Amino acid sequence: MNNTINQTVLIVDDEEDILDLMEYTLSKEGYDVITCIDTSNVRDMLDEENISLILMVRNLTVVEGSK
Repeated sequence: MNNTINQTVLIVDDEEDILDLMEYTLSKEGYDVITCIDTSNVRDMLDEENISLILMVRNLTVVEGSK
């Protein structure tokens, strides 16, 4: 059975264990998941991918222009 939802979730967190757990859980539910360890690639991901939802840690280091 193919459990694909065809919606992409971008997860941004500076803790790799959290990223791995969230990616595993959401992928298992059929979501396409993209992960970033910091905010430096978020803008590129938004330009390149059709993101449905962004999950981001509130206390990440801010990269200029990402506020």
